[in-house]
Amino acid sequence: MTTFIKILIVTFYCSVATLYFEPVGSERILAIGAIGGKSHWNFMEGILRALTEHGHKITVLTPFPTGDRGNYTEIDVSKEIRTLLRLDIDQLNKELISHFDLINFVNDYSRNSCKILYENNFIKNILTDSRSNFDVIFIELMASECVSYLSAKLDIPLIYVTPPPLISYLERSVLGHYPNPAVVSHVLANHSIPRTMFERFTNTVLLFYTLFLLQYKSWYARITDTEAFDQIEPIKPSIIFSNAHFITDAPRPILPSMIQVGGIHLSPPKKIPDVLSWQYLQYQYILETT
Repeated sequence: MTTFIKILIVTFYCSVATLYFEPVGSERILAIGAIGGKSHWNFMEGILRALTEHGHKITVLTPFPTGDRGNYTEIDVSKEIRTLLRLDIDQLNKELISHFDLINFVNDYSRNSCKILYENNFIKNILTDSRSNFDVIFIELMASECVSYLSAKLDIPLIYVTPPPLISYLERSVLGHYPNPAVVSHVLANHSIPRTMFERFTNTVLLFYTLFLLQYKSWYARITDTEAFDQIEPIKPSIIFSNAHFITDAPRPILPSMIQVGGIHLSPPKKIPDVLSWQYLQYQYILETT
């Protein structure tokens, strides 16, 4: 009898305790496509689509709007952020051929995007609101950590999305370490794996050169063109979604906070049309018989 009473008491307290537990619901996500590159947005959109399919509610600022849908609301910033479409290849070869020019460009582009985004009326409204309507922020990381300013002001977790498989010149600043340049190639290197002594040496020089250059550019910009996001310490991300996959990328050590989701933006494969299949078989036959 005593045991039965104990069971009733425990059951009663457990029932009361469950009244204080809220059911797990969807997250309210604020996503920002800070880079006006179509390939960059394709990767970000793939992640956001997967999240909406799992019931999460997303509000996204994007330079490539396609229209709202269930749990997905877009804010068009195509007229504010410079889109990197239809660029002159000759001009690119002249202006972005060197590592120096490329680091300068991505840093300036990132800072300009931050200035534009933080002047956006929607962003201004949520910054002045005493209570945030979002649980987490997804932002694309390119060169400057100014994008973390919004996370710091709203005091909510930050998740970075990186379309390049590697962010060699930012790993030390964002993750607190950098990979061994003797075994992990720099994102701007012309080899996937440094195999020879010369490649390892040049890869090491390239890593520290880009680290120094980006730090110098960031420091100089904070001195000569101080913005609100320069006056607070950058927030470090809780997670980084990287466009990499162990099947297609060279092996390298990664931290637990870096999640490889390479290919998440790709559409399911379709059947090859019969006409193309027949043409391929004919071509294969010609190769084998000649």
